[in-house]
Amino acid sequence: MGGAASALEGSKISLIHEIPQELQSWASLPQLLPGDESYDASKDFRSWEFDIWQLNNEQMVLMSMHICNDFNFPTLFGFETSVWLHFVWEVQRLMSITTNPYHNFRHIMDVSQSVSCIVNQFSASFWLHDFDMFAVYIAAIVHDLEHPGTNNVYQVNAMTPLALRYNDISVLENHHCSKAFEVFALPQCNITHVFKPEQNRYLRKTIISLVLITDMTQHFNLRGELDSVITRHTIDAEPTKLDEKDTLVVLKAILHTSDISNPAKPWATSKRWSDLVLQEFLEQGDREKVESLPVSMNCDRNTTQQDELSLNFCDFIVAPFFFSMAKLLPKMLSVCKILEANRDEWNNMYTARAATFEDENARKEGLDRWAARRSAFADKILVLETSLKAAWTTPSQRNLDLTESTTTSTEYNH
Repeated sequence: MGGAASALEGSKISLIHEIPQELQSWASLPQLLPGDESYDASKDFRSWEFDIWQLNNEQMVLMSMHICNDFNFPTLFGFETSVWLHFVWEVQRLMSITTNPYHNFRHIMDVSQSVSCIVNQFSASFWLHDFDMFAVYIAAIVHDLEHPGTNNVYQVNAMTPLALRYNDISVLENHHCSKAFEVFALPQCNITHVFKPEQNRYLRKTIISLVLITDMTQHFNLRGELDSVITRHTIDAEPTKLDEKDTLVVLKAILHTSDISNPAKPWATSKRWSDLVLQEFLEQGDREKVESLPVSMNCDRNTTQQDELSLNFCDFIVAPFFFSMAKLLPKMLSVCKILEANRDEWNNMYTARAATFEDENARKEGLDRWAARRSAFADKILVLETSLKAAWTTPSQRNLDLTESTTTSTEYNH
């Protein structure tokens, strides 16, 4: 991942950026947001409840630097602020080529901030080495590079150049990986230049695996792998360190959890993200109609209902995965409860819409069906909380205190 800048001759990377004086040292970064005497989680980028919508692009770049400091990456790995800034600025440029409602620079920064919370706030660091944490943080930042605003189904059906290049297999995810390593090949952006060749090989292998897992077709396979890791390492036993294979599963789970985390953020933030992803879906559906392509699932503005889409995504995708994550990281139970509260909001929206149904039988059938699913979801949360209290009986299990567990050696190799 070094050199090779000639392969990207003509890149429009903004190398004319001068590094502001206040960003020239990792040790003296300015405060991200003005503070006051009272604590507000929505203004704390170290909190899961942080509202990233209050930041502009420049502040999101600064946030990425603060997160680096929290991980202690500059001290551990020794890269300069200038290299980091040029890297993130190039990511920002690539995410601005298309004006996507959802898959944009803010989404990438939101996912990377969520990764940092899972690792630090929810103690996933217990399971990981510093180099692994670096890999998953970088993967979060590059996981949607140069996203076109349409999904893989569209890419394949339209036989786009990307679909032809990647043989219809995880088209966008392969593209994001390729763009990421093009960026790393630019000397001004090469945050990996400080590593040994064997470390770079491991980092490349890991980042590729992590980005490829963000293909939603991999969701159920990943959940099965995660549940298997949990069974081997936490059930009826003190938590134990992971081998390389299981570590990769946990890293994949952290990134995937962060990528689908919007339904489990505080309601105002969650609803805003939902509005934007729906907008992007419907714009794709409009495009598919114009191009005489099959309209992708949840992309037809004549049939897609946001409340039902959100409830189904919660019940079948997000909640089961988050419940598994809570078994690995008990502190994530609080996130599952946020998810439950948001689910109630969507259920209330459906109930209000159902009141307008002219067909009384359809109205009753729908209300009964969703009421049953609401009750079942509440039962699952209760079972999860009870099982966590029963399974995690010692302080180290419940809190995952890492005071003696975290590797800090920059010489760590796989």
